[in-house]
Amino acid sequence: TEFADMRAAYDALDEQLKHQIEDLVCLHSNMYSRGKLELADFTEEERRVFKPVRRRLVRRHPVTRRKSLFLSAHAGEIEGMSIPEARMLLLDLTEFADMPVMWDNR
Repeated sequence: TEFADMRAAYDALDEQLKHQIEDLVCLHSNMYSRGKLELADFTEEERRVFKPVRRRLVRRHPVTRRKSLFLSAHAGEIEGMSIPEARMLLLDLTEFADMPVMWDNR
C-alpha cells in the first residue's frame, strides 16, 4: 500500500508554485491510466462510459479548510496547458509529494 500526505505536500510548496496551480483543473481518465499500462484497447462502449472527469488540482477540506493536492494516476491533462507541459507538472508534483515512509504494522 502506498500513501502520501497531500496536505503536507501542498504546505511544503513554495508560494509561487501554490499561486500557479491554485485554479488548475485536471482531467482524470481511466483510459489514460490504463493506457500507461499498455491496456489501451478500448471498446466503443468503454470510450463512451469512461469519459474524463474534471477535478481541481488544489482542493480545500470542507471542515478544516486546509488545502491539499489532488493527484492520481488517472490525471493526465490540465485544462489550458499542452499535454506535455501538464504531464511534466503532474509528474513533478507527484514526485515532490511521494516521499517514502516506513509503516510498521506490528
